[in-house]
Amino acid sequence: MKKLMTILLSIFLISGCVGDRLDFRHKGSVYKKNSNLLCIDSKPGDSITYYLLSSSKNNYHPPLMFEDNINRKYPDTCLPIALKQNISYNIIIVCQHRPT
Repeated sequence: MKKLMTILLSIFLISGCVGDRLDFRHKGSVYKKNSNLLCIDSKPGDSITYYLLSSSKNNYHPPLMFEDNINRKYPDTCLPIALKQNISYNIIIVCQHRPT
């Protein structure tokens, strides 16, 4: 059986206007479900509000998938995409957790 691809979440700083900073501090995890679903590991109360998926095939630009101002609540945190072997992927996610 082929190994599942490992996707690492990047930790980096996005800066806008002076004093307006969004800091990505925590690594998360994703997993491959079936052959065409990439799922963001989440739990009850989690809500995905932003994601950007890119690959090394096109030097990480333009993004393969991107959504902003969304509200994907657990358990609806899977993205329909067929990942390919020997290609590195990068996903950036903004996830909010609200206690249930």
